[in-house]
Amino acid sequence: MVRCHRATSGQPHGGGVTSRQFNKALMLLGITQIDLSRAIDVNERTIRSWVGGRSKVPNTVAALLNLMIDTKASLKDIRI
Repeated sequence: MVRCHRATSGQPHGGGVTSRQFNKALMLLGITQIDLSRAIDVNERTIRSWVGGRSKVPNTVAALLNLMIDTKASLKDIRI
């Protein structure tokens, strides 16, 4: 199992998500950048920025991906 986050003292889950971890989570879930963009209503450029490490992945997105990995959920299983 891949963890998108690394909890550290005083830091909420998701705060330490790297672009590599984010990409690996998408791969494990079989989700494309476009799929995720549409599912969470975020611009594709923003997703590309997370993938490229130019912007931090929000804690809520990291938590969602972790939950999906943990429960073996797909985008069809979630409603945002």
